[in-house]
Amino acid sequence: MGNDDYDGPERRDYFRVVYPLAQRPRLRIRHYEFEVQDVSEKGIRFLIDTKITFAKWVQGVLVLHDDRTVEIDGKIVWRHGHEIGLQLISPIPYTHILKEQQYLISMRSRSVRDEAKQFPSENPASIRVYLARHGNAAAEHSQLKKPLSEKGADDVERTARFLKQIKPIIGVIQHSDEEKAIQTAEILHSQIAAARGTLQKSSLGPMDPIEPLLDEIQESREDMMIVGHLPFLNNVATNLLDGQKGKSLIAFKEGGVACLARNSEGKWRIEWILTPDLLP
Repeated sequence: MGNDDYDGPERRDYFRVVYPLAQRPRLRIRHYEFEVQDVSEKGIRFLIDTKITFAKWVQGVLVLHDDRTVEIDGKIVWRHGHEIGLQLISPIPYTHILKEQQYLISMRSRSVRDEAKQFPSENPASIRVYLARHGNAAAEHSQLKKPLSEKGADDVERTARFLKQIKPIIGVIQHSDEEKAIQTAEILHSQIAAARGTLQKSSLGPMDPIEPLLDEIQESREDMMIVGHLPFLNNVATNLLDGQKGKSLIAFKEGGVACLARNSEGKWRIEWILTPDLLP
């Protein structure tokens, strides 16, 4: 139990879309074309041959996954080996960022479903954990009994509808015993229909120890969703990703979901992050 009115340092000004190798867009500058590693509204990170040099200010064209183009004008703010960080004068339209993130989530989820059909028991070590923060809560109640506010319910509904489109294969949705988490789990389950439904646990509160859940995740042979609170979710994610807790690696927005994937070697990575403000 504890207070989930958390406003930790993990928040960043602009949402960043990180691309896997097969889906990277291109950045055209002069007669060159470069692979883009990630984009935000105000920045681009791309790969470059170390023999190529540019002035501090560059102009070009960003070509996105569906061949939409964006005129780019920005300043090189750092260069490390083959990587360049470009700060943009004019932001990339937010609708473009949204479409790119939706496209990547859809592509990754389609790949997961195809693998599951082709190799149903081939690699039980490879699983995904969906960490979902409850939606915004109404103020006029005790902490345990706070229901979702109208905005909170709407945010979770939008997240749930999008998740339905990508069809995640989830065994169970676990949630804490706080009313806002219960309602969030019910809304999510109504759209994605976890195989074994929802499961309430009193050990998923904001300040509860994470070790019991970590043990369960590491032993799991199926994908699961955890609906909970901060800083609990942040501690779980950070521990899985680098074996520590207390740091902030993911911006868990209310009503948002982060998908963490474990490969056959037991290594975890962030596969995608979805927040309600990215959805129409």
